[in-house]
Amino acid sequence: MKKFIITVLTLAICISPFTTQVQADENEGPVIQLTEPSKKIMKDVFALLKENNSKTESEKIDLLSAYFLDTPYVANRLVGSPTEPEQLVIALSELDCFTFLDYIESFKRSQNEEEFIKNLEKVRYIDSKVEYYHRKHFYSDWYSENEKVAEDLLTRPEFSEFVQTDVVNLNEGANGAYIPNLDYRSRDINYIPRDKVVNVLPKLKTGDYIGIRKNIAGLDVTHTGIVIVKEDGVYMRHASSSKSAMKVVDQKITDYLDINTSVIGLLFFRSNATMQPIQGTLNIEYVDESGNNVRPTETMKKTYGEAYEVAAPNLPGYTYLTAKNNKGTVGDTTTVTFTYRYVSEEYEIQFNDTSKKMMEDVFTLLKKNNLKSDEEKLDIISSYFLDTPYVANRLVGSTTDPEQLVIALNELDCFTYLDYVESFKQSHTQEEFINNLKRVRYREAKVEYLHRKHFYSDWYSESQIVATDLLTNPEYASIIKTDSVDLNQGANGVYIPGLAVRNRDINFIPRNNVTEDVLKTFKTGDYVGIRKNIAGLDVTHTGIIIQKEDGTYMRHASSSKSAMKVVDQKLTDYLDINTSVAGLLFFRSNSEFKPFMSTITTKFVDEQGLEIKTSENMDVKLMDSYKVEAPLIDGYTLIGNKDVTGTIESDNLEVMFTYKKNEKEVPGTQNPDEGKTPSEKLPSTGVDAKQTILISMILIVSGFAIVTINKLRKEN
Repeated sequence: MKKFIITVLTLAICISPFTTQVQADENEGPVIQLTEPSKKIMKDVFALLKENNSKTESEKIDLLSAYFLDTPYVANRLVGSPTEPEQLVIALSELDCFTFLDYIESFKRSQNEEEFIKNLEKVRYIDSKVEYYHRKHFYSDWYSENEKVAEDLLTRPEFSEFVQTDVVNLNEGANGAYIPNLDYRSRDINYIPRDKVVNVLPKLKTGDYIGIRKNIAGLDVTHTGIVIVKEDGVYMRHASSSKSAMKVVDQKITDYLDINTSVIGLLFFRSNATMQPIQGTLNIEYVDESGNNVRPTETMKKTYGEAYEVAAPNLPGYTYLTAKNNKGTVGDTTTVTFTYRYVSEEYEIQFNDTSKKMMEDVFTLLKKNNLKSDEEKLDIISSYFLDTPYVANRLVGSTTDPEQLVIALNELDCFTYLDYVESFKQSHTQEEFINNLKRVRYREAKVEYLHRKHFYSDWYSESQIVATDLLTNPEYASIIKTDSVDLNQGANGVYIPGLAVRNRDINFIPRNNVTEDVLKTFKTGDYVGIRKNIAGLDVTHTGIIIQKEDGTYMRHASSSKSAMKVVDQKLTDYLDINTSVAGLLFFRSNSEFKPFMSTITTKFVDEQGLEIKTSENMDVKLMDSYKVEAPLIDGYTLIGNKDVTGTIESDNLEVMFTYKKNEKEVPGTQNPDEGKTPSEKLPSTGVDAKQTILISMILIVSGFAIVTINKLRKEN
């Protein structure tokens, strides 16, 4: 035991060869030494806790700590000293009596591996600061230092008649400080003298902590363990340094005292944390038949393994169709999906014939270019709108007038232009376009004036989120600026009455940092916002990035008097002309183009057109090449080509293979053509082959005889 005390306090370094050191940035956290066996153990422990999620806290502590029974005792596994930087060591396969308790208490407070690491910092270090001099070197630090993790049980009234208190100058050994440069700390240490321990054992419960006290100057305890209450008595589960053990064992407390006569008494602590059941995540999705969200996904925490049943709510404008996984037990992450069909809502759709024709034109363009990249498709459909007139204030709705869903593809402003282009990306039909436009233009896809996404940054901030702020990417960190903006709060009051003011950090690249090289980092289809120093606004204008050989362009519905239509304009030229621009925002859509698919139906028929094999369907991208091969069908011979190839240019294509039924052979007979080459085979005439040969020979001989007789007559 004395050897154990010395090694703990001198903190010699012993590093496992199977160790992962995670070097964190000095601003992000400490170096974490996490052994590979420990990673597996951590997963095992959380799996064990999940399996026993419904048990009592005492039962779970017993199971948790019992997992480590027989784990080897290894001293000095922590890394750090007055001269060496401290590391956060997680060595679950090598324990000493203190680290065993560190880990058990940290597991007790955690739901997952990430939380375990954070809680270990709290349990092991004062103020969660991973430094050698902040390490809780003394057992009583658990209830005395900042971020207390336990209470001293012996301050409770029921123990008072048995308690003895020593004043200890912690760290002050007989020959000086155990830990150089660590201040001495005078502390009252309460303990139960060894001869009174039997009186308090019935007051303990599984999971309480034990400290072993000896008469050694400057120390509160020399050993620690966990109380485990069993039918035959109260045990201490501890990482034993005894030569006969050197592992985690269970030992009756009374037996331990009988063997260790130098022990003067025991300390008892109790964790100040209640063990919470492991939680799982329950996600509830609301989608239409195309898989598009019609309502924001709801996320909630539920007890792992708990039974759940979720009812589908009524959604205005939609008919409920199906539920997937809406009943079961909660796992780590469980997703419930409700599918709805769009019907109608209580709003008008303003959609003229010109816009309907334009929509069909765009769908036709997308079909023809179905195999092109997303950037090429974006360029193609956005260029379709070049020269479309700029018309302001085309949306209908206000705080007093009902909102209408306006689809005016022939009259654009800078915001509606982006609305329409983004909505086309996931749409194949008019119905899908309407649903996607609601999602893009309105918060929670709710067609109401105050739910309209009035600000460009709503695209990445409000539900449903349709884009990502590109300037959060680390590559732009050195060139961006961030303004805190009270959106909707103008210099003379709010712009939109009834709409709450929302404070938002707006990232942008100041105009002086907008270079050609910076602009090249964006791709065709990214969105650009023009920022000016106007109170309450994030941007005043928007457009689409188009990369060309000669530079980076903005395709936008221009309100300039010289344009008043959709144009392409070099971004650097735009900045040169518009000197009041403070900088540029850049967003990227979080959706991709949905390809158009075609179905090839292959049929297999006989000469009468009757089906001889079940038809097969194959999905192929529209405009893609295809090859359909005819299979061998037992008892039939294929008539015609063995495969069909081509390019699919329609939604559906039918391929038909025709087969001839083979004639049945009479048992015991042999095919006269068997084994012959094609040239040797005679055509089927209905006449026996031998007869044919004999007749041929007679005709040849007869002919030869006639020629000979005629020759003799001429000679005479």
